[in-house]
Amino acid sequence: MSANDKPLIAIVGATSKQGRSVASTLLRSERFRVRALTRKKDSPEALSLEKLGAEIVTVPLQLGFQKDLVAAFEGADGAFLMTPPVMPPETTEAP
Repeated sequence: MSANDKPLIAIVGATSKQGRSVASTLLRSERFRVRALTRKKDSPEALSLEKLGAEIVTVPLQLGFQKDLVAAFEGADGAFLMTPPVMPPETTEAP
């Protein structure tokens, strides 16, 4: 299987402990391509993922950068995202 035939997985927070674990596991399996979304392309964690073969994409993860975030997922076959454990406001929960 050529590199371009492998499914592309976009990983948000790829330089976090969990994100790095997922990215390196997928890359070492040699069955997937990984696009690592990060805020700092030159961080030691990002550079180590790049050495394993990840495509590193810098994306500001705050409000106002929706187009950049959407573009980072362009062509991805799957995604790994973690969301913080935040409870919704009481007004949005069903009784």
